Amino acid sequence: MKQSYYSHTPQSKIKSVAINKHAHQSISIGIVFVVVIFVSVIQILLHQRLKQNAPLERLYLVPYSQLKLYLTYISVHVVILMLMLLMISLLMHQPLSILFYLKTLIIVLFYEAGIALLLFKINVLSHRIFMAIIYTVAIGIIYLWIQL
Repeated sequence: MKQSYYSHTPQSKIKSVAINKHAHQSISIGIVFVVVIFVSVIQILLHQRLKQNAPLERLYLVPYSQLKLYLTYISVHVVILMLMLLMISLLMHQPLSILFYLKTLIIVLFYEAGIALLLFKINVLSHRIFMAIIYTVAIGIIYLWIQL
């Protein structure tokens, strides 16, 4: 009787498949991260006091101080953005591969290097903000294109 019941029971066409691998790309996390990068343009306003020509010129007299300034600025902001990405992926319950994080790290390094150059080289605040917004839009488009 049981065997007859199981043999005549229709099989479901819908299967649930568990993800056991880490994804190499995620459009949803990519879009959220681009929004985070776009919001991080506010660092131009928050760090505007770092752009003071006279103290920077005196600081640059010390060997490798300009390199240390740029590396410190870039590394701190890269760590903050990568921690934000990790929190986003944990909150959205999407396991991501090391390849995803490496691609994001390279993009964030280029982004922060460009923002640091804008911050320390451009004198007028409105120009810095405009150029940072345009640069962020370009980096965001490139980042989303890489995620496809």
